[in-house]
Amino acid sequence: MKKQLRDITINPWKLGFETSRHGKITLVIKRWIVRNGKGTNQRHPAENYIHIRDNRVALESYVRRLNAEEFKDLESIEAILDRNAFLSPATIEKFEDHLRTHLTTERRVKHEMSHLRKYVLSPFITKFKLLNPKDWISVEDRWYRYLLEDQEVPKAAFTKKQVVQVANKFMRWLHKDRRGEVPLVAFEGLPEGKLERNERYRMDGTDFHERTFIPDPDWKKIKALINSPSGEFTDIKPWVMLCYHYGLRRAESLGLAYEGTDCVYKDRLEVRRQLKTLSRNKKAGFDLLKTPGRSSPRTRRLSEKRNIPHWLGVDYNDTCDWIESGEKNLMSPSTLSDRWRELMNRLGMDYDIHDLRHTWITKAARTYQNKLIDVRDAAGHKSITTTERYLHDDRTFSNDRVRPRKVS
Repeated sequence: MKKQLRDITINPWKLGFETSRHGKITLVIKRWIVRNGKGTNQRHPAENYIHIRDNRVALESYVRRLNAEEFKDLESIEAILDRNAFLSPATIEKFEDHLRTHLTTERRVKHEMSHLRKYVLSPFITKFKLLNPKDWISVEDRWYRYLLEDQEVPKAAFTKKQVVQVANKFMRWLHKDRRGEVPLVAFEGLPEGKLERNERYRMDGTDFHERTFIPDPDWKKIKALINSPSGEFTDIKPWVMLCYHYGLRRAESLGLAYEGTDCVYKDRLEVRRQLKTLSRNKKAGFDLLKTPGRSSPRTRRLSEKRNIPHWLGVDYNDTCDWIESGEKNLMSPSTLSDRWRELMNRLGMDYDIHDLRHTWITKAARTYQNKLIDVRDAAGHKSITTTERYLHDDRTFSNDRVRPRKVS
């Protein structure tokens, strides 16, 4: 079985032997690729099959499955590209030649082209069914979820950032190559908070934390500990209280230190900034809101501030006290997350700091009977569909059974 993609001949993977300098013979998986009359020997990454390296039967089965899956994927993508008048294999090869003029080594060119084919072209074309790249930006959030959650994508945060960089490089090149057809747009990049969480779980070897609602009994325990006379967790009290009572993201709560109490009104809290960077000498950098604050050339004009009513019955004087206290003890978003995990370990709980936002949205929509569209605007979501993903079942049921009355 052999695959011909224009001027490239790809032979199937085969099981072979290699002898080291010390005479040790090991089984390896490799194949022969011929491009423009020049052949190269490509090795399959050993880390993918090192656990069965001494089992020849298992290796042969792995090679058969590898060939079946890979050639099927290649055929589907290339077949779609051949039918697409906008993107074609020739376009991809032209971009590859462009990379050769800007990158120093052939290895880097192959590395970036691999990222482009596997994690940019494949999801947008085969998963999302979008053949024209100018439409890709409309499913940016879906693509980010694919990069963060799909098992086929390498888990390292550095690799995910590289994929976004390659995608933006491809979009810029398309804009120059087909000016007038493709607008100059760019993916904003994966959220740093999600990347940090993704990297932490990768290093710990644990699964992703499923977002949830914090019940009132657990919240009372959290509140009691951050108010404890020992003062062990009083440094994060302002940010925890603001996230719980206003549904703020962690960077947004920290960003209130930029405006101070000038952002607190009798009927609402006005959020305009989020903390972007914090240096060792406590010099802070702030940025506009990501959602819905930062305007983008690809979308409609968005507001630069967000109004959040005092829905959960909080006194605005308490809000002022939290912000003033937080200004004296500003910390980076990652430090806040680390301190929150220490708090959870102390209480024996497994909530994420973002679960405070889920709890606020659930309470605002159900306990206080606000219209979902108002909750969406206060939360800073682009669509109600996003807000609905934050709603959880917060009902409690009694275990007391009702006994039927005896009929005399």
